Amino acid sequence: TSCEGTRDTVMSGGVRTAGTIMTDSHARSNRLRLALAINLVIVAVQVYNFDPVLEDAARDCGATTWEVYRHVTIPLLWPGIFSAAIFAFLLSWGNFYITYSLAGSTRTIPTFIFSGIAVGSSPLYPAIATVVFIPGILLVILANRFRIRAAAA
Repeated sequence: TSCEGTRDTVMSGGVRTAGTIMTDSHARSNRLRLALAINLVIVAVQVYNFDPVLEDAARDCGATTWEVYRHVTIPLLWPGIFSAAIFAFLLSWGNFYITYSLAGSTRTIPTFIFSGIAVGSSPLYPAIATVVFIPGILLVILANRFRIRAAAA
């Protein structure tokens, strides 16, 4: 008997799963849907706490729509947007098995590193890990400093 419908086999331009072909664009849209659903909740919490009176006050002071957006709306929503972006990155990095299964022929950083480690070791892979890890640690330290400074104020 053939096991073609029960296991994933790489086809040209996509991954065959249970009799259907998932192309790279489908895989990207599936990852986007996963991140978008969670990130919408994060940003929605920030929007829910947003006071529209602040925008009205800026307009009363003579600000244009663009100035209100740039100087009032975005700075107040920025923590939620930034948190959602960091969370999306960590979600895609942490769910390697999903990325590896859905990537098809697309090479993301995690799949690139995994394929390099699986084939053989090279100094390139620790260098990539350092380039990804160090900025992450610096962002955590920076966020902690902002949190401490905001708590003290």
